[in-house]
Amino acid sequence: MRSRVVSHHLSRGFTRADAEDFFGEALLKAVERADSLRSLEAAEPWFWQLAIRHATDVARRRSRVTMRRGVEFDSLEAPPEPEVEETCRCSLEILAELPDQTREILVAVDLQDEKVKDYAARAEITANNAAVRLYRARQTLRDRLYETCQTTSVSECLECCC
Repeated sequence: MRSRVVSHHLSRGFTRADAEDFFGEALLKAVERADSLRSLEAAEPWFWQLAIRHATDVARRRSRVTMRRGVEFDSLEAPPEPEVEETCRCSLEILAELPDQTREILVAVDLQDEKVKDYAARAEITANNAAVRLYRARQTLRDRLYETCQTTSVSECLECCC
C-alpha cells in the first residue's frame, strides 16, 4: 500500500517527503490503534482513512499558519508591505452615522487592529458576543454602503465618485 498512499498524496500536491511522512505517521497510528480494528477485511480502508485524515490535518495546520503569518508556508522571504489605500469618503461618513456600539467595535477591530477577544475584555462582554456584534456591525456598514453607493466592492469603493 505504501506506493499507492504516497502516489495519492503526490497527486494532491504534497511533496514526496511529505507523502512519505504521511505514510509513516499513518503506519504508526495503525500500530497504536490495531486493537480497534474489527476485521482483517476492514484493514485496508481503515488504513487509507488514517493516511488521508493525517494529510488533511497537516494541510489545515499549514493553512492556518500561512493565514496567520501572511506568508507562504515554505517561503523564507518577508511578506510584502501592505499598500496604503485611501478609504472611501462615503464609508467614513456612514461609519460616523452608525450607533455608538456598532461604530466602536468597527473602529477598534477593523481600523485599529484590536483583537476581538481584547475588545471583549475591554467592553466587559464575552468573546462570542463580541464576534456576533462585529459580524452584525460589518453587515450594517455593508448594507448602508450599498444603499448609498450601490456597491460593497472595495475596489469600486476606492474609485468612488459620490
